[in-house]
Amino acid sequence: MAHSSRMRYFENDVRTASPQKLHLMLIEGALRNIERAKHAWQEGEDAEGRALECLIRAQNIVSEILATLDRDTEPDLAAKVSAIYLFIYRRLLDAAMEHDPRKLEDAIKVLGEERQTWRQVCETAPSARENRAQPPHSPPCEPPATLEATEYVEAVATGFSIEA
Repeated sequence: MAHSSRMRYFENDVRTASPQKLHLMLIEGALRNIERAKHAWQEGEDAEGRALECLIRAQNIVSEILATLDRDTEPDLAAKVSAIYLFIYRRLLDAAMEHDPRKLEDAIKVLGEERQTWRQVCETAPSARENRAQPPHSPPCEPPATLEATEYVEAVATGFSIEA
């Protein structure tokens, strides 16, 4: 029952989140999965299976962020942001292929910076309610129009959880 309450809380949080907050949640989900993979390798817990599953989740999140960048509004900015997320994706791929937790550190460092940036964006951005009234202020990364906010996060990060 506690799990159900947490999921309802999480679903409500996602449904009411601004596009900026959804982006931040995805970054945090990627970081959480990278840390889990790193921990699995360090502890020797099913290193191949569990760590690889976590890295695939993180890669899926990063690739979804890449896929949903708005390349039309500000193409130069989108190209720079794409380069950042491609770098992160490659480091995750290299780490998974070489079973090397040290390669995760670059991804963690860059995603940590992204998290700080998006936290600041969320602090200065209008609330979700205000954001719906003023859609032109959305960030370059938004959920596809065909998906509800909760479906978007679930589709990107299967197993995405609110647990720290």
